[in-house]
Amino acid sequence: MIPPEGSHEQAALVRKALEWLPSALDSVGEQLPPRWCRWFAMYYPDASVRRFFWARSGVRMGEGTYANYGMKVVSDPTTSEIAVHIGSSVSIAPGVVFVADSAPNNSSFMQSVPYIKEHLTQKAPIVVGDHVWIGANAVIFPGVTIGECSIVGAGSIVRHDVPPWTIVAGVPAKKIRNIEHAVAPPDRGKEAPAPR
Repeated sequence: MIPPEGSHEQAALVRKALEWLPSALDSVGEQLPPRWCRWFAMYYPDASVRRFFWARSGVRMGEGTYANYGMKVVSDPTTSEIAVHIGSSVSIAPGVVFVADSAPNNSSFMQSVPYIKEHLTQKAPIVVGDHVWIGANAVIFPGVTIGECSIVGAGSIVRHDVPPWTIVAGVPAKKIRNIEHAVAPPDRGKEAPAPR
């Protein structure tokens, strides 16, 4: 029987589960195929469990970063390569897609077409700086770097680097403005660069 919500018994049960969870996840994470780890990373309801599985699926996240339910990473989950590097204190809204590997993987004919092979097939890690906010359903393409303290508007398609302290939005994403700022984020302890 589950204790009533808010009771001391329920709190004790939750504490016990949280103590047990890391070791249980470690053993489960080692036994699951890489594609299953990727699925759990995208769709498991609890953010701390998603974060655990992202770490086993080619995504590195800094401290304080929150990846919402439904974040997707398009890359080969069976490799040990890091496809996406995400800094600290980053806010990632639902439905964000990081495309670190883009190719017509189901068509050997399309893969052999020179123009597609040379200009459209891309594979490169994506880097997101500290204190970035990425809006819902944004798509970030291979090799893009999003500078610290930047904002990517919801639904944006980001194909080029985003400078620090910049707001971008649109399809394709374009610079909307620089972010005015007086001091650096609290974990830096130094003054931020002057607005451009």
